[in-house]
Amino acid sequence: IRTQQDLERNTNIPIFGNILHSQTKSDLVVYENPKSIIAESFRALRTNLQFMLSGNLGKVLSIHSTNPNEGKSFFSINLATILAMNNKKVLIIGADMRKPRLHKIFDLPNENGLSTYLIGNDNINQIIVATLFENLSFLPSGPIPPNPAEILEKPEMKILIESVRSQFDFIIIDNAPSAMVTDG
Repeated sequence: IRTQQDLERNTNIPIFGNILHSQTKSDLVVYENPKSIIAESFRALRTNLQFMLSGNLGKVLSIHSTNPNEGKSFFSINLATILAMNNKKVLIIGADMRKPRLHKIFDLPNENGLSTYLIGNDNINQIIVATLFENLSFLPSGPIPPNPAEILEKPEMKILIESVRSQFDFIIIDNAPSAMVTDG
């Protein structure tokens, strides 16, 4: 698959939008350059998601890619930001517990988070933190566990998602690359 037309010709998968490649070094392009073309591409995606996804509970979007460095975290953080800028309550979950990165972008600690919740050391309210962005909350991955795939399969993960769906309009899960590990 090289173009959108290849995808349209060979599948019935709906296309919600196209995100341009960022030419900047920043991971926060939507926030730092709100009038840029890339910010507009995220706005178009936001509009289409809001139109296509219905229901009263928070919408859960799980972001995946095949390999590292394909832009999962960049995409997750900018989609979360553009949704929050439209007065939607958004939670972004750092579910890449092998190479966590989101906490660095938000300049927040990673001592507690998804991993410590899933093993029973913390409750949900202890691991969700506010960001500098209005309407955007963050659940860091937490310390790197020895068994990420196993703890992500625990029933507590489903409990977490169901619990936060009533508190947030959108939940965005930033996962590990699928070709490398089975976590996502």
